[in-house]
Amino acid sequence: MKLVRVFLLVCIVFVQACALAPFSSNHSARTVGKGNFSVQAGGAVPDIVVPYVRIGYGVTPNTEIGVLSEAQFAQVIAGLYGKYAFINNPEGEAVSLEAGMGAGGTSAYCYIGPSIGYKFHWWEPYLSARYNYVNVGTDLDFDDNFHHIRYFNEGAELQYALVTIGNTLWLGQGFGLNLNANATFGDVETVYAGAGIVFVF
Repeated sequence: MKLVRVFLLVCIVFVQACALAPFSSNHSARTVGKGNFSVQAGGAVPDIVVPYVRIGYGVTPNTEIGVLSEAQFAQVIAGLYGKYAFINNPEGEAVSLEAGMGAGGTSAYCYIGPSIGYKFHWWEPYLSARYNYVNVGTDLDFDDNFHHIRYFNEGAELQYALVTIGNTLWLGQGFGLNLNANATFGDVETVYAGAGIVFVF
């Protein structure tokens, strides 16, 4: 209940601009495990740094819920996500599906997509794909922040895919470094890198 209140408060505070779906992605195809928390913080770099934070909680061994926030181009988005792992090995393969929704300024977004990964002791590579839908609340101009520049009028509906190739390097018990490369296709087209730190406890 507290997570929902925080999400609503952030959405109310930042109602003067528009934004896109999250640039950040989860650090693993696995879930964090029942009763565990994860905190992931870092930045995505689509020409400028977009700082982010993601906080997850393991509701069941294969189900994770969480909140996320990003500072996108002078506005902030906040959202909720849910993740379910169909294969969830502590070591070895993992397959999961994640969905989320949120808002930033006058825009709203939702997304859904699968992730696959494999954990080799201290190294955990993964691949994820995501369908993003954004309803633009005010005129949106990407300026020079994207390789494919478009202007969208108020009320536009953006649909685009995000593909992430990433890996988490586990440097200690519950502490890791996440590095990823990303590309979007569709109404929004760009490539960018991301990096962050991960704590699972």
